[in-house]
Amino acid sequence: MNAVGISRGGSGERSRAPKPPKPANRLFEHDRRARTRLYLAVAAGFGAGALFIAQAVLLSGAVNRVFRLGQTLADVLPLLGLMLALLVLRAGLIWTQEALAQRSASRVKGSLRSQLLARLYQLGPAYTQSERSGELVNTAVEGIEAL
Repeated sequence: MNAVGISRGGSGERSRAPKPPKPANRLFEHDRRARTRLYLAVAAGFGAGALFIAQAVLLSGAVNRVFRLGQTLADVLPLLGLMLALLVLRAGLIWTQEALAQRSASRVKGSLRSQLLARLYQLGPAYTQSERSGELVNTAVEGIEAL
């Protein structure tokens, strides 16, 4: 029964067709390790962002100590050293993020190319004769690369 008290008949529940997976999820179904690497790349990006905020806080503290409290360079040197360490750590996280994202994308694209070639082999030469070879090559290389 609905809110008004009218019965729909049957069990009262609608059967829904399963939703197709989102395109991004379909791509990562081909290679689970690529999905893990992508999640790690996102985590590295968040970490780099957090380190950037920490650097900004330290910089504002150093500026405050010098200009408002009248401290010398020797007094704020530990803060500057910590800022340098955070900078190096943030650079490492950004590099890690890029490397993981690139490896993830390369694995997914390689898997898709392998599946495409396997499907073409399965269809045999009769199928490929009816298709333009340039279009097949373009799909195998540029089409998958565009993903």
